[in-house]
Amino acid sequence: MDKILSKLQNKNRLEIVPIRIEKYSIKDNCFYNVADKVTNDNGQIVYGWKLHKAIFFEEAQRHAVWKSPNGELVDVTPDEVHKDKISFLEDDKGWIYEGKITDNVRVNTTNNPLVDDFILLNEMITKLWQTGFKNSRLEILLLEPVANVIKNLNDHKIALEIYILTKNNPNCICYCGQQKLYKDCHGYDLKKELQILQNKINDIIQKNTCR
Repeated sequence: MDKILSKLQNKNRLEIVPIRIEKYSIKDNCFYNVADKVTNDNGQIVYGWKLHKAIFFEEAQRHAVWKSPNGELVDVTPDEVHKDKISFLEDDKGWIYEGKITDNVRVNTTNNPLVDDFILLNEMITKLWQTGFKNSRLEILLLEPVANVIKNLNDHKIALEIYILTKNNPNCICYCGQQKLYKDCHGYDLKKELQILQNKINDIIQKNTCR
């Protein structure tokens, strides 16, 4: 986890925190899960990062755990891979959850630039989700054009992940089947293309806001 810890520049010590799920706990809903736990059993909410190491990148996700009245840290949120503990880094910059979607921090742990494109796609998808309106704890309302773009980008991300896992690089034939090298096809100036897409989405949102 050295690369992600270096990027976070956090002065706290990485801790291993046990997971003990409550009957009301909901996946990907840690902030509300812990708030409910505090209401039921006292203690307090502790904000920080849940760290994860994947095959080709390291990732830090904004997270919250419960601190019991006797000082024990406990994660009350189900983990996506059904673990019984997490790597947790308490926030040291005073961050608190204000109901807004936050992006994960990711670091490429390979020499393959395809992973950088994968990270860019993840960041763009989060930016699009951030344009939505949180209707409830679990529901985010999106404009239809934005939802459609997210779906397309998710398809692109999944295809790229498989492409990376099958040992490809930018000089390999693109996964789309057009018989072009990736760097001349879907990977061609991806950062610029995503910025153009972001500008188009901003225009759509602005037009709908002005109605």
